[in-house]
Amino acid sequence: MNQFGMAQPVRRVEDPRLLRGNGCYTDDIALPGTVHGVVLRSPHAAAKLRAVDAAAARAMPGVLAIHTGADLAPTSSTSTRNASASSPRMSAAASA
Repeated sequence: MNQFGMAQPVRRVEDPRLLRGNGCYTDDIALPGTVHGVVLRSPHAAAKLRAVDAAAARAMPGVLAIHTGADLAPTSSTSTRNASASSPRMSAAASA
């Protein structure tokens, strides 16, 4: 019987360490200045949010930023710039 081949068991050397809880995962690494991000989505697929009150979340200790859809909505100057940048003529002119 070949040492390595089809349908041959392969001894895994990492299993005992992982099964005993001694594994090291990227979530276990805490570097100075590390921050975490969270995205809160609606549990309703076709729901239309009328208002979002983020005041309580902004007041919580350790919160660096809260962004709502209103905060990230494009302004008229940005939407014009983005629309012209996506135009095929503008893309061809920019690459020339």
